[in-house]
Amino acid sequence: MPPAQRQDGMDMATTELAEAQVPTPDDLLADVGPLSQLWYLHEVADHVIKSWVGMQSDEHGKDLSDDSEPVRALAAMVTSMGALNEACVLVSILPPEATSGPS
Repeated sequence: MPPAQRQDGMDMATTELAEAQVPTPDDLLADVGPLSQLWYLHEVADHVIKSWVGMQSDEHGKDLSDDSEPVRALAAMVTSMGALNEACVLVSILPPEATSGPS
């Protein structure tokens, strides 16, 4: 994706968040500790992945190829979710069976 398109995406995302009055992470998570922050990150990532799967499964995604940017972005998010699961297991937020890695 060319730099101009990336900036357009950033502008769109930050504008939508501001218009919806979504709190910044500093505002939202200032009063909770690292374990709660990690769990919140995990739950937000889960929600976002479900949204992207839904978007790619509906009318908007019907013409996407396996090598398209949205499909590759979803694959990257799923990979990062595996790392988040592992982090949550390591600090006992999730049970060991939540990850497929070696025990």
